[in-house]
Amino acid sequence: MRIFALSDLHLSLSCEKPMDVFGDVWKDHAGQIEENWQKTVSGEDIVLVAGDISWAMSMAEAADDLAFLGRLNGTKIILRGNHDYWWSSVTKVRSAVSDSILVVQNNSFCVGDYAIGGTRLWNIPNEETKPEDIKIYDREMERLKLTLGSMPDGKIKIVMTHFPPLDPVNPETPATAIMKEHGVSTVVYGHLHGRAHHAAVTGEHDGIRYVLSSADYLKFTPVQIF
Repeated sequence: MRIFALSDLHLSLSCEKPMDVFGDVWKDHAGQIEENWQKTVSGEDIVLVAGDISWAMSMAEAADDLAFLGRLNGTKIILRGNHDYWWSSVTKVRSAVSDSILVVQNNSFCVGDYAIGGTRLWNIPNEETKPEDIKIYDREMERLKLTLGSMPDGKIKIVMTHFPPLDPVNPETPATAIMKEHGVSTVVYGHLHGRAHHAAVTGEHDGIRYVLSSADYLKFTPVQIF
């Protein structure tokens, strides 16, 4: 068993949302994802999908995208991104996906030596952050604590977030402090595209390894993390 990551799939098989308006790199990106994924991932592997799965606005509209993901090799562990408007309750999401997809929300999964969980996060607060955004960020901190609290001791802890938990301007944040306290090994995150890739913190920082898994950053190919 190997563990891979690929996020920000931005699928739109049932709705008109062409991604190539963001550059030629996105042309037929669903086809690129399928081809590269099937060549890279086996049925025994795990793939972490850290949000922004589908552009759909409802569960019904997301059905084709979720079926597409379900058909890809391996077990997929998913969480919500900021553009996953179709994601209603976690119960409805779990009932809508295939058995090959596991849904993270305030929980975690143990696979072999690993414990895998996560939460969406939000933009890192600063002095200009609006009160409503601080409220969302604080709520995400509580969800991060819940997912980490569900992980048993003795496991290698992997956290998925959609928003970056840190950046070059904010290398130490409430999120990084919580993860360090809980002994997190690796963090997989997405959200950043195009020029924003330059703002990504990757590699080891303060004892935690950070992996940017945005699909366009990885040329639509899952990256092996373990």
